[in-house]
Amino acid sequence: MKKAGLYFGTFDPVHKGHLGVAKYLINHSDCDEIWFIPTPQSTHKLGKSISSMSHRLAMLNIATSANPSIIVKDVESAMSPPYFTYDTMTYLKNSNTTYSFALIMGADNFVAFSSWKNYKELLDSFPVYVYPRGENKANKTALFTHQNVHYIDNAPRINVSASFVRAQIQKADTLSPLLPSGVFEYILREKLYNG
Repeated sequence: MKKAGLYFGTFDPVHKGHLGVAKYLINHSDCDEIWFIPTPQSTHKLGKSISSMSHRLAMLNIATSANPSIIVKDVESAMSPPYFTYDTMTYLKNSNTTYSFALIMGADNFVAFSSWKNYKELLDSFPVYVYPRGENKANKTALFTHQNVHYIDNAPRINVSASFVRAQIQKADTLSPLLPSGVFEYILREKLYNG
């Protein structure tokens, strides 16, 4: 049975920080594959404008095309909102019997994990790989000590966020070093994030 790490997000846009975590987990965990799962609309970012799903999928496919172990899965487009990680992971578990699954997330999101739908069931049912991002270790909750939580201390720390990328593009800054090959060109060609 293969193990897939599920990396949820809006990926607006996908950047080298996302890919760095995925590549690290392929090489330093028991995950055989990493699945990027873009959400049509994050329940934690309701009311915020995001790029179309087609643009975000296109950028993800460009970014992951060179690595067969990193796969884009458009799962939630066929689901009804609101989009909860628990529902998607349950669906994937029930429809992919040759895979086991783990959840991948940044520590900045994990500190609020107890507010997620059915978070206890998620923790009890799936390993959770938490990579360092923006958190103060003093703010770590008791959930960090759960037996299914694996804190990836040595994961690459690339100080970049999608919101930073969008803001810099609006200022006409060159961001190609922060973006996977081809993604920056796609953004320019499609005139994304120009305000």
